[in-house]
Amino acid sequence: MQQAQERWRSNNAAYSSDLSASAPTGLGIAATTSSGYYALSLANVTAIGYEAVATAVSGSSQESDGSCAKLAVQMSGGNVSHASSTTGGSLAYAGTDKC
Repeated sequence: MQQAQERWRSNNAAYSSDLSASAPTGLGIAATTSSGYYALSLANVTAIGYEAVATAVSGSSQESDGSCAKLAVQMSGGNVSHASSTTGGSLAYAGTDKC
């Protein structure tokens, strides 16, 4: 998702908020990983940043992966942060527990 967002941003005034629509209106990325373990989403999309989130699919082995059931990358003004949490937990970008 990061590479697709940067490709998109190089030709547009803001990052894309549409994950699955084909170019030129979106990134053309499936909403679920090819393995079927994670659902992908975009949030907080602006001209200078976005949040890419992978959440373990219910019933998959990743759902019980403790602190790594939800993974995220946040781009904000050229700075990248990483976060992880349990399935129902909140993402903490300041935390030190990363997958």
